[in-house]
This record gives sequence, C-alpha cells and structure tokens, in this order.
Amino acid sequence: MITETEIVVRLLLSAVFGGIIGLEREIRSRSAGLRTHALVGLGSTMFMIVSQYMWFIYGSKADVDPSRIAAQIITGIGFIGAGTIMKSRFTMKGLTTAASVWTVASIGMAVGAGLYKIGFAATAVAILILTLLEKVEPLLNRNWYNNISISAVEKDALIGTIKSIINEVKGEIKSFSLEKDKEKGTLEIFATVKFKKKNVSEDITKKLADVDGVRKVKCE
Repeated sequence: MITETEIVVRLLLSAVFGGIIGLEREIRSRSAGLRTHALVGLGSTMFMIVSQYMWFIYGSKADVDPSRIAAQIITGIGFIGAGTIMKSRFTMKGLTTAASVWTVASIGMAVGAGLYKIGFAATAVAILILTLLEKVEPLLNRNWYNNISISAVEKDALIGTIKSIINEVKGEIKSFSLEKDKEKGTLEIFATVKFKKKNVSEDITKKLADVDGVRKVKCE
C-alpha cells in the first residue's frame, strides 16, 4: 500500500501536469483553462488512488475490480468536455479544449497509478500538439467559418459596403439575414462567412466597425 506522502506527491504532480496544459489553454482564452485542467488532473488521480485502496482493503474479502472506478472517469469526463464545445450553423468550437481535458484525465490516472514518467511524457506530447501543430494548420487547404453580427443605423448602401468589405478580406458569404426595426431605423445583420485563413476576426471586425452607421460588430 502506498504511503500518505506518496499520495500527496501524486496529487501535486497531477495538478502540475494538468495545470501546464491548462495554462496553454488559458493563454488562448479558451473556455477551460488553468484551474479546470489542474482540477481534472487532481480529481482523476484521486479516483485512481481510491480504486487502488479499495482493492487493497477489500480485495481479500470480496470480488473487487480496481478498474471499475477508473473506468467511470473516462465516461464522466465527457460531461466536462461537452460543456466546452459550442456549435453554430457551420462551425464547432471547443473540440481541442475538450480533447485536452480528456487527455489531462488520462494523465491524472497515469500519475495516480504511479506512472510518473508516462504522465510527464504525455504532458510534453500534449503541449507539443497544442503549440506546434497550430503552426501547421494554416498550411493546410482548409476553410474557416466566422459568424458575424452587426448592429447599425439604417443608411443607403450600408449592406453593399458591408458585403464589399467581406469580399476585400477574401471572405465568402454563406448566409446573410437582416432584422429591421422601422420605428428606430436600425438594422441587425447576421452573416456566416467562409475564409481561407484562420485568424481574420480582428481585421474584419475593425474594418466593419469603421463603416458609417455601424454601432456594434461581433465576429466569432
């Protein structure tokens, strides 16, 4: 049976490993960041240790499967991962963060089982995937979708100007809808736009915000 000191070491290590991956997500302002990942690592390690203790204590008295609690971690972590995913008409965001949470749970289980080197190696590989492979994505022939919402005062040629700006930044409009308030003379514009480049939100938001009559722009 492992000592209490060993348990503390395992808990601290899993929190650190999870926190390292969570820090990368935190820097990118993702929905699950430093604290979430650290807690997932800590919790999964704790469950793994409890599984081992259940077998040590009751293994000789009853038919105890030490993998049962660990198996439930894999199922249960799906609920946290699902909470980080947001879906719109053409896009789905949060899949990478959900995958990182799931990975941290496996790292926590490894550390909980005393597999420190494997847990460290998995943490290093996860960080490489999250950082280095992001630089490869722009080289791939892939389409990126952004949902754009605009609040504006109704003016002549406003719609044409907005569409021209989207074309200028090499965007292809996939859907375009309007909501008009005659009493206030305002428009709510919603568009889904396909781009060949990934990070265009800041550029197109700035250009649209400078259009005369536009009050608010949101691009995600």
